[in-house]
Amino acid sequence: GRYHLNELLNSWKAVAVNSSSNSSGSCNITIIIIIIISSSSSSSSSSSSSSSSNSSTVVVVVVVVVVVVVAAAVVVLVVVIVMVVEVAVVKVVVVVIIVTVVVVEVVVVVVVVVILEDCCCCHPETRQSRPLSANISSQLVSKVR
Repeated sequence: GRYHLNELLNSWKAVAVNSSSNSSGSCNITIIIIIIISSSSSSSSSSSSSSSSNSSTVVVVVVVVVVVVVAAAVVVLVVVIVMVVEVAVVKVVVVVIIVTVVVVEVVVVVVVVVILEDCCCCHPETRQSRPLSANISSQLVSKVR
């Protein structure tokens, strides 16, 4: 997965560099920095999730993939906006929006990982203890008998 991510990153960088040839280069440097930040945050979240129990890792991996896709979509949006818009103030606003989006993504992934590690599904010993509804239904069955 990591190799594929790096491949995607390289293509994004190429897009950013190509777009910098006709517009200001400083803004595209910030885009590349944002791309690096988003990719590193997603990869760090995936590495932290791999330490959790096996049953939850599948869900966490799905979440991480979703986050990476969202980050990719955001980055592509930014590149398009920067290529179209030439006003510096708008570019700054866009960059700020992306940074906040990336931060929110990281927070969401961390929260999801914490919840998954605490949830009953991830620990087989808690899953074996029968839920309240099952106990009630078994009591009802014994009363009927």
